[in-house]
Amino acid sequence: MKKSYVTLALTATMLTLCTAPLLAQDAPKEKKFFVGSGFNYSSHTTQRFMLDGNGVPTGVTESRTSSWGISPQFGWFLRPNFAIGVEASYYNSSLFEEDKPYLNWSAGPFARYIIPLWKTPLEIFNDAVISYGGGKNYVSGPSHYYLSKTRRAEIAYRPGLQCRLRHNINLLASLGPLLSYSYSEHRQQVLSASNMPETKSTMHNVGISNTFDFDNLTIGVNFLF
Repeated sequence: MKKSYVTLALTATMLTLCTAPLLAQDAPKEKKFFVGSGFNYSSHTTQRFMLDGNGVPTGVTESRTSSWGISPQFGWFLRPNFAIGVEASYYNSSLFEEDKPYLNWSAGPFARYIIPLWKTPLEIFNDAVISYGGGKNYVSGPSHYYLSKTRRAEIAYRPGLQCRLRHNINLLASLGPLLSYSYSEHRQQVLSASNMPETKSTMHNVGISNTFDFDNLTIGVNFLF
């Protein structure tokens, strides 16, 4: 499985902008609100062996997955280094060989504590996030076609890095939640057989998030006013 070169290019771009001497000279001014959005994208190619009925490899099959997401947010500074706000997210993931993508959404409040990094335009932001959301996708089985639906509630800690490009513009980067507790409910319905009952499963997860990686690198821009 290949990592997307897009995430590496975005990271390099952010570091280049934040170390530009002219940008560091633009002194920050105290603001009351911010509005902006984050965006992420990843693409993977996976190769697997094709097996016959006896488990003997007969060839190689390749599948490609493309994913993107957007996450607008609005915040209010209660202090120069502390803000509260609300955010929403939309995520779309699809196999190039299939018509119907996996769709996911969430929304909720957050609190942000900002730690300056010495006398530089760089700052570490620490978000406490509460979110609720859901998703759905269509799955093809050997003999049936399924509709899967998910509902999820989460409390998470999400760190990130932001760079003050100008007195009213911040560039942000985050790998997603680092620590979290989540409760999810998964339902699956067989669309090709109306007499089949719907199945339901629930799950609790707590600890280090398994989504904290470069696949979930989100680059964003906030405008302060």
